[in-house]
Amino acid sequence: MKVKTPKFELDANDPFANDLLDRKGFSEKLTNIILANKDELVISLNGQWGEGKTTFIRMWKAYLETQDIPSIYIDAFKIDYTDDAFVPIALEIDTFVKDKLGSDSQKHKELYHKTLEVGKRLFLWTGKVGLKALTLNVIGDTEIDSLSKVADDIAGDMSEQFNKFTEEKLLSHQNTENLFVSYRCTLAEIAKIVGNGEKPLVIIIDELDRCRPKFAVQILEKIKHFFSVDNVVFVLSVNQEQLEHAIKAEYGIGIDANTYLQKFVDINASLPRISLDGSQSLRKYLNFLLKNHDINSKLEYTEYVKNFYNLLLNTLINNHASYRQIERIVLNIKILLSNNYLDYENLLLISYISCFSVLKPEIFEKLLRNKLTAKDLIESSELSFMSFTDGDGSIDLQNLKKYLKYCFYNFEDYKNDEEAKDFFNNTRRERRYNNNPLIGLIDMLKNFSYVN
Repeated sequence: MKVKTPKFELDANDPFANDLLDRKGFSEKLTNIILANKDELVISLNGQWGEGKTTFIRMWKAYLETQDIPSIYIDAFKIDYTDDAFVPIALEIDTFVKDKLGSDSQKHKELYHKTLEVGKRLFLWTGKVGLKALTLNVIGDTEIDSLSKVADDIAGDMSEQFNKFTEEKLLSHQNTENLFVSYRCTLAEIAKIVGNGEKPLVIIIDELDRCRPKFAVQILEKIKHFFSVDNVVFVLSVNQEQLEHAIKAEYGIGIDANTYLQKFVDINASLPRISLDGSQSLRKYLNFLLKNHDINSKLEYTEYVKNFYNLLLNTLINNHASYRQIERIVLNIKILLSNNYLDYENLLLISYISCFSVLKPEIFEKLLRNKLTAKDLIESSELSFMSFTDGDGSIDLQNLKKYLKYCFYNFEDYKNDEEAKDFFNNTRRERRYNNNPLIGLIDMLKNFSYVN
C-alpha cells in the first residue's frame, strides 16, 4: 500500500514540465523583476505551510540555471544548529564562488580570506565568548549577566586589564567596520563577475520560518549588514505570519513585527494559491494523488465515483485547502477505502470524514469525546464547509445529512424507519468498530492516519 506522496521529479532541462500547479508564469514574472534590478534587493516569497513553496523553489532555481542566472540555494533549517548565521551563509557563498571561479582564482582567495576574518571578528567581539577570551576567563558568565556585579568585581585588581580591553575594543572598531565594508565590496565584485556584469547572483533562503526565532532573526540581520550588496538578490521563502511570530518571540510581543520585517525586505511577493475560477490546478493535483494512491482504479468499478469525487472536490475548493492538506486527506481516503465497502452511503461518509479530520479537526475531537450529536452536525455550521458550488451535488449533500443522522440511530430507531434499514445493512462492516459507523471510521483514522 502506497502511503507517501512520491517526491517531485525535476527535469533540469524543462523544470516546469511536471508542474501540477501552473506556476511557470509566476516564475517568469519573478525572474523578470530580478533581471531588471542592479542594486541590492531582498524579496520575500510568502506562502502558507503546505502550499508547495520548496517544490516551487526547486523548479525556479533550475529555471534560473537554464537562463544562465547564477543562484545559490540555502536551507535555513539545516543550518539552524549554529550560533551565528554569518558563517554558514558565507561558506555557502564561498563554495559557490570556488566552483565558479576555481579555488586558485585571486577573487576566491580574497573572498575566502575576508570570510575568515569577518567570522573571527564576529566570534571574538560579540557576546560572552569575546569578553571572556579577552580577559583570559577572569570574568565569568554570572558576572557578565550582571553589569553591576562586573563593575564591582573589576573595579580593583581588574581595573587595568578591563580598561585595556575597553580601549582595544574602541580602537579596533574602525578597523572592524573597514573589514566589514571590504567584505561587502568583494562580494559585490564577485557577484558581478559570476553574472557577467548582466545578471545578478540570486541567493535563495528556504525554510526560514521553521528556524528557531533567534536564528531566523539573525539571518535577516546578517543579510542586511553583510550580504545585501549590489548585484546580489536574496529571495526569502517564508510563511510571513510564522516569521512575524518569531520576531515577536525574539523582541517581545509589543513589537510591530510587520514593520520590523519591512526594514529587511524590499519586495513582498505571494506564491499563487489555488484559483477558485474552475480550480484547474486543484483538480489536476487531486487527480494526480488519487491516481498515485490507486484510488481511481479502486473506484472505477463503482457507479458512485462521481458522487464521491464531487463531494471531495467541492469541499477542498470551498475550504481553500493547502496542497499538504490535500495529501493528508487523500491518504485518509486510501486508508478508509482499504477497509470498507464501496456502497454509496460509505463513500459519502468516507469523503466527509477524510476531509473534516484534516480541515476541521475540532469536529473530529468532539465526536471522539461524544460532545456532538447528529443534530449538532446537521443543523449547526459544522456542515457548512461541505457546501457545493454546483447543483449536481445538492442531492448528495442532503443524503449525507440524512446518513449522519442515521449514524446516531440505535437498533430500535432502525426498526421504526424503513428508509434507514438499507443504510444499516450497508454499514455493517463499520459497525465492527463501533455501533455508530461514523465513530467507527473515525477510530480507524485515529489509529492509522495523519490527523491534526
